[in-house]
Amino acid sequence: MNQQKMKSPSNLRPLGLTAALCLMSIASAIDMEYGTALVGYLLFAAMIGVLCVIFMTCERYIFVLDAVSMLVILFFASSGSLQTALLGAVLIASAMILSVFIRKKCEKTVAILAITISAWIGFTAVFAIFYAAEGGSLLPDDLLSRLNDIFDDFKVMGASLMREYIESMPEEFFAYYEQHEVTKDMLISVNIEAVETYVDYLQMLLPGFFVFAVQVWGYLSSRVFEKTVKLSRYDALLPQVRWELYPTQFTCIAYLVVATVYLLTSFFSSTSVFALIVTNIWIALMPVMLACGFRSLRARLKHPQFRLSTVIILIVFAVGFFFMPDTALTFAIFMLAFMGAQDVSLSHTAESAKTHFDGKDDRF
Repeated sequence: MNQQKMKSPSNLRPLGLTAALCLMSIASAIDMEYGTALVGYLLFAAMIGVLCVIFMTCERYIFVLDAVSMLVILFFASSGSLQTALLGAVLIASAMILSVFIRKKCEKTVAILAITISAWIGFTAVFAIFYAAEGGSLLPDDLLSRLNDIFDDFKVMGASLMREYIESMPEEFFAYYEQHEVTKDMLISVNIEAVETYVDYLQMLLPGFFVFAVQVWGYLSSRVFEKTVKLSRYDALLPQVRWELYPTQFTCIAYLVVATVYLLTSFFSSTSVFALIVTNIWIALMPVMLACGFRSLRARLKHPQFRLSTVIILIVFAVGFFFMPDTALTFAIFMLAFMGAQDVSLSHTAESAKTHFDGKDDRF
């Protein structure tokens, strides 16, 4: 009976969902064609959440009409870009895959992995098809060479900006360094070398940053799904009343170990092979732990016993951010993710202990 009510044609909620989907399609297509594409990809993540709600609550013909309308809008709003339309088809498939995991009452972590993997495999396939159609080579060596060329361009751009910045400094600035036998050319050379080293370092961390970004993207899809469900009053669709990220204890322990090793290696060479591997793993595991950390922080702020100490710590970080923004921000992110991993790990331990004792009670 409830299912029939949810799919009633007189219900105006499907119309609202369709309108939201069309507006996001227009905005994402315009940004993909004329903007930076960043907003477009963020809207793609949101569109998966809305599509999933439409697929699970509306009649099939409504879902088909909405999906076709979305593809048409993406195509024409992006000035006839077939690539953008095909990316929209990937969104439809990802929304259907997400609905399967929702119906199976899967945990949020599993659902996010499903969205992320399915969507970005599809995106990669679309990019590969169009890249090859434009004459690009898909051989690993050629792709690596292309990636190196991109970062070489960043080096040239960074070096040019650094040179312009130093040359714009007043003469008093160079006079001070000349007193210590440091010439203007030496300053430019040293700073350009630092820029190139930093770009090389970022390139080595690209795998970790990519995994970080796609996890945040998948998390955004799940959050939009939740918000759409609640705004549309389809709360029964949620697998759990509090559908939250809950990584496994193995993942939490792995993060705690990797984070500790990362902290130790940061005092030594950060460009060694071992340090780069550890840093990439640390970055890749961070998003889910940060989300858990924010949840733990909210719980501490609501708890009377921990509220005051938590507020004091936040004030200390705020003051530190004012004087040393980079250091304070890095340390805050590190501690927040570490706290999230630790709390979830302790929660797993408590649940295991409770299950163990309950099992003993059942035997007597």
